[in-house]
Amino acid sequence: FDAARNKELRGLFDLGAYRLLSVEESIDFRRENPNLVLPSRWVDRWKDTDSKEALAKSRLVILGFKDPSVLELERSAPTPTHEGFACMMQTLASCQYPAYSSDISNAFAQSRKTTRENKIAASLPPGMAEAGYNLDPRQLLLAETEVYGLISGPSWLRQSLVADFEELGYVKDPYDKCIMMLCDDNAKGNLVS
Repeated sequence: FDAARNKELRGLFDLGAYRLLSVEESIDFRRENPNLVLPSRWVDRWKDTDSKEALAKSRLVILGFKDPSVLELERSAPTPTHEGFACMMQTLASCQYPAYSSDISNAFAQSRKTTRENKIAASLPPGMAEAGYNLDPRQLLLAETEVYGLISGPSWLRQSLVADFEELGYVKDPYDKCIMMLCDDNAKGNLVS
C-alpha cells in the first residue's frame, strides 16, 4: 500500500487540504493547542477495477471523534435517496435532457477552507517513510479544510457544494434538499443531485 499512500498524500497536499508544519511550527502548535492535535491512521483496502484486477487504495483518516468540539459541530448532510435519484433520472430521460452520474474524487479535500477559529492538526500516521515521506515524527499535518474523518466533514462538503452551485446560478428544489436546478431561458433545466 506504500504507493497508494504516497498518491493519497500527494493529492491532499496538492489540493491544499493539509499543510505540513515544520518541526518548529509543530512543536509550537502542540504546546499551544494540545487538545487540537488528533491522531491519524491509514485505511487501506483493495478495490476491484473494471478489468477485474485489485487496486490498492489508501485513505488518510483523522480520528475526528476525538475533536474537542465534536458536540458542537454541524452534522446535517442530507444525501440523495435511491428513490429520489431514480425519480430524477426518469424525469430527465422523459424530458430527453442529458444526464450524468459520477462521484467526486478526494471529495472532502475539495471542500472550501475551514472557518474554524482554531484549526485541527493531525499527528503523522505510521508508515510515512514507506510512503516516500521521510519526516520528523514530531511534525503535524494542519487541516486546512474539514478533512476525511472529522465529524464535520460531510456537512462541510455539502455546504461547500451548495455554495458553489448557488454561485453558478443553481437553485434548491423546494421538494428535495439534494436536487438543485439550473434553468435556461427556455425553461428547460439541468438538475444536479
